[in-house]
Amino acid sequence: MTTKPQSQSCPDWGDVELSYGRFTGRPLRGWDLGPYSEAMLPGMWLNEAGQSAVGSLVDFVITTHAQGPALAETAKAENRTVYEVLNERLAILEQNTLPGSLTAEFHVLPDFHGNRSPHADPTLKGMVSGLGLSATLDDLAKLYLATIQALAYGTRDIIRALNAKGYAIDTIFATGGGTKNPVFLREHANATGCRILLPQEPDAVLLGSAILGASPEMSMMTCAAPCRRWLVSVPRLLPMRVRNVITMQNFPFSSQCIRNSYVTAI
Repeated sequence: MTTKPQSQSCPDWGDVELSYGRFTGRPLRGWDLGPYSEAMLPGMWLNEAGQSAVGSLVDFVITTHAQGPALAETAKAENRTVYEVLNERLAILEQNTLPGSLTAEFHVLPDFHGNRSPHADPTLKGMVSGLGLSATLDDLAKLYLATIQALAYGTRDIIRALNAKGYAIDTIFATGGGTKNPVFLREHANATGCRILLPQEPDAVLLGSAILGASPEMSMMTCAAPCRRWLVSVPRLLPMRVRNVITMQNFPFSSQCIRNSYVTAI
């Protein structure tokens, strides 16, 4: 997170994003990204971006599929989520293939509810390419995977748009419910080419809100100490183009590791 005041320019700094928003010492104009002066922190600009539907789109493709009701019953009977059941099925289907390659001829355009960022076009529509005369659980698993991949590429589009304006984002700080889905994280790492850092605190968004609420004044200085206390280290997820296998390891939390970064609630 940059701490430069509005009056200063810092073209080589990275940025931090929350729910597809980011704080920076200088404004970045374009699309619906902002800038918003002191929208969240005094003396800081906020550039904010996001997709029109993420979790709701994944839920939509699952619940409207022919296998959706049966999947829900199976998950309920096994005391699991539908995502866990689908992830397990994907792991079986991917045993002899590269992870994510099941959708080589199956694609989703995720603009079912228009495009918020980076194109800011509410008239755009979604699309599924590669459908056949089959509606099995395996077909639903592939549709689920393709939808997650489409959303991951949407995140890549946002990051590329920001980088085209002078940033060099290579890291994603991820928070929110999506961090509990390993397939969601894997596809975002692979699509964006960024490493993904995860907070040790499973409810990081809630903790961050508590930190802000407990701070006597909302500023970077008052928030820094509790952040260092509770966010000591984070696991790291690397894109498969960097490593043959996705690895998780501790990564020290410091001001250095948030340079060139993009933190998102997913």
